[in-house]
Amino acid sequence: MNIYVTSFVRIRYKMKIIWDISNTCNLNCKYCGAECFKNNEYLSEMEYMKIIYNFSGIIDEVDLMGGEPLVTKNIRFILKQLYAENIKINIITNGQEVKVLKESIVGDGIKINKLMVSLDGFQEENDANRGTGSYEKAITFLKELIEIRDNTNLLNTVGVSTVLTKDNHESILQFLEYMLNEIKVDNVLVTPVRLIGKAKKCKNIKLEPQKELATMIEISKYIFKNKLENNVYLDMETPLLAEFLVKESGTKYQLLPKRCEASENTFYVDSVGNMYPCRNEKCKIDLKKDSLIDKYDTFLEFVKKKNKLKEKKCACIYKKDCNVCQLASDIELEENEICKLIDKVYMVDYNEQFVLEKPYIMYQEDGRYELVSLSANIKEEYTFEGGEILRCISEKAMSVREIHEYVNIDIESIYRFLIQCYSKSIVKRVTYK
Repeated sequence: MNIYVTSFVRIRYKMKIIWDISNTCNLNCKYCGAECFKNNEYLSEMEYMKIIYNFSGIIDEVDLMGGEPLVTKNIRFILKQLYAENIKINIITNGQEVKVLKESIVGDGIKINKLMVSLDGFQEENDANRGTGSYEKAITFLKELIEIRDNTNLLNTVGVSTVLTKDNHESILQFLEYMLNEIKVDNVLVTPVRLIGKAKKCKNIKLEPQKELATMIEISKYIFKNKLENNVYLDMETPLLAEFLVKESGTKYQLLPKRCEASENTFYVDSVGNMYPCRNEKCKIDLKKDSLIDKYDTFLEFVKKKNKLKEKKCACIYKKDCNVCQLASDIELEENEICKLIDKVYMVDYNEQFVLEKPYIMYQEDGRYELVSLSANIKEEYTFEGGEILRCISEKAMSVREIHEYVNIDIESIYRFLIQCYSKSIVKRVTYK
């Protein structure tokens, strides 16, 4: 019986570009997602102008990536043109080129929305993966950024992106403390290493599933204890992992992952100006020559498939929502190793009590329930069964076992439904410690 939450809100997506403006890099990370960087070709200023002109009035935001974006020959020119077109700028960098960035931000007065620096733990752990001396340069870079953020209006947020590996998992909490409390970055993103690109040849860098899950739980509990949900983010591959961490740690994560970004609002541009629906799709538009508006129908077949994604090959309640890629291979559709482990260790506490958050407005119509949570600014639609569960706890807290006595629904489904509602601040976990 499907009682899980379906969003009632319709969101207007902004258009975004992920742009690998450089296909070269000044580091040689062991786990880099790319196989190699060998294209040293840079475009002329006129070609960059043509590309950015194509963005004008269509693209709201751009992530500048690479390779390493700050080694791009015309980086200052690119930033000036993007800023002139009122496009929000985000930069993901390895933090080795502080002089270039200072010239662009402070020297040219370019406003940057978000700047993320890749840094994988303290000096020993980071330099083992990214190269000797890279840690010291990145820390200097971060300190310069913090000064710019605090003393000008040119930089909105400063973050750190960390890849979780065998080398750094034991010190990850200390590293988070240092970044947030000493360096004073705004946020840290923690991503388990993916076995793509060069990492496929360096598999021993990845944690075993048991240790990876244990580390994710440890980080989640740290986030919950220190109220850092807006400062530390975990990049999770599956919604089941998100649900399990909510259940184990009390931290509120979004349980359903994004749909295919290329089908919704985000496209990819390579270092020579070709635009694709995503990195893995072959159909393209040459932004140096063609009009994005005139040639957009090149992507039509890809975009039309956005609601026809293949299901994962597992029995999980999230299998219809777990695969976000149209081009996923059969291997990628197999059950995730972490999910297999969660299936074995997921223990439900049916004595845990929940109560509906207030204030709210709740009413029934045509066999369905609608709830407006004024405190969380959420409007949700539920099946009759989901609405009946929430109605049981609308006035007082009840245990899952007690709710089960009132509604004819599988007791585990009741618990997992309420964990979903908790993740959206619709219910409170009264007895959770």
